[in-house]
Amino acid sequence: MEFHRFSLSNGVRVIAAPMTSASIVAVQVLFSCGSRAEEDNEIGKAHMNEHMFFRGGRDFPDSKSVERERWLLGDISSAVTSLEHVHYYIIVSSKFLERAVHLLSDMLVYARFNAEDLEKERGAVIRELKQIPDDPERLSYEAFLKLFFGDHPLGRTFEDELGPVTGFSADDVRGFKERFYGPPNMVISIAGGIDVSEAGELLERYFGAVSYKEVVSWKKFNPVSCPEPARFVERKELEGSYLWIGSPAPSYLGKDAMISLILNQIFNKRLWFKIRDERGLAYDVGSMIWSYSDTGVLCASIDVSNDNRDVEKSIRLLFEEMVDIRDGGITEQEFYDAKTSFYSQFDLSLVSPSNISWFFGSHELLYDAVKSISQVHREIEEVTRDRVISLSQDLWQEEQVRALLLSPGFPQFEKTYCKLRSVLK
Repeated sequence: MEFHRFSLSNGVRVIAAPMTSASIVAVQVLFSCGSRAEEDNEIGKAHMNEHMFFRGGRDFPDSKSVERERWLLGDISSAVTSLEHVHYYIIVSSKFLERAVHLLSDMLVYARFNAEDLEKERGAVIRELKQIPDDPERLSYEAFLKLFFGDHPLGRTFEDELGPVTGFSADDVRGFKERFYGPPNMVISIAGGIDVSEAGELLERYFGAVSYKEVVSWKKFNPVSCPEPARFVERKELEGSYLWIGSPAPSYLGKDAMISLILNQIFNKRLWFKIRDERGLAYDVGSMIWSYSDTGVLCASIDVSNDNRDVEKSIRLLFEEMVDIRDGGITEQEFYDAKTSFYSQFDLSLVSPSNISWFFGSHELLYDAVKSISQVHREIEEVTRDRVISLSQDLWQEEQVRALLLSPGFPQFEKTYCKLRSVLK
């Protein structure tokens, strides 16, 4: 697929992917200043900025005018704040591209940070955070990250955010935006029915005034031997248990990143068939990879009953699959199927302008380079069975695999887990 890579006069990087047959356009504005960029006394500022950008700016001076314009343009727009990036996007008819760019620029460049608006959004954020304990899947996920990353920013939870966010002023939140929301931490990605030259002129007009900002730097994560291999979190009111088991994984910048994705493809399918399909032990089960710039996690999530015997059986079966993969038990057919499935899923993820703009934009932001679709295809093809097995041997070592259980009761969980984990020696 054709794409064009250039910069605005102020250094904002732009990726433009024209799709001649498309009648819609997706515009993504991305910043590498997610919650990992926050200092300990700033926790929650990235999240609060996300909310404040929808409260009005210069030309759309209040939330009512912002919401009216979003509604007129089809209301397919939103924002996401993650650990290493934030992004704002809008999808519109090609006819309304300038209006969409105008709206995004007004929200992101000229946000007014009114003190009254801040109090309204502070209440919304606090309610959002206080609802997390009522969501056992989200709660167990955050508890697992805290176990895995400890006090590092990657391990922060809703509880870490809840305190600081109550004390921010409008100037505090604006200050975080003024530090980071601009070049060199900014990428605009646009895909769909566009003329590249006209799109470039449009982006220059609306985003060319963004001033240079402080370069984002993240506190490096240094993995250490964990004295706590497992943690049990008791929730008496639950009718089920939520189990997470994971190990370190390559970063998205690492040479083994694609290999880890194919390993996860194999592991995920095995866990589903062994634990869910054949044994019926879990309502839901699967594996996933969370990748960051300097580290990652390959983990399995199992939504199992509150019968401790089912929890123990699930752990045993999971470790059996780890051992079999590590010992070379991946068949040629299984390996072929995993690569074919991943290849297909990747291509199918790029059928819409929104996904294409995200693919190119996130690569530019995170990798500081854009991979073509054919490059990704080659990376998939170059993965070998032996390299997948070798990586599993590196990752699935006894002392590196940790677990978190959220459940009504399993007082001997850590002891039971460590006994079962010993098969990875």
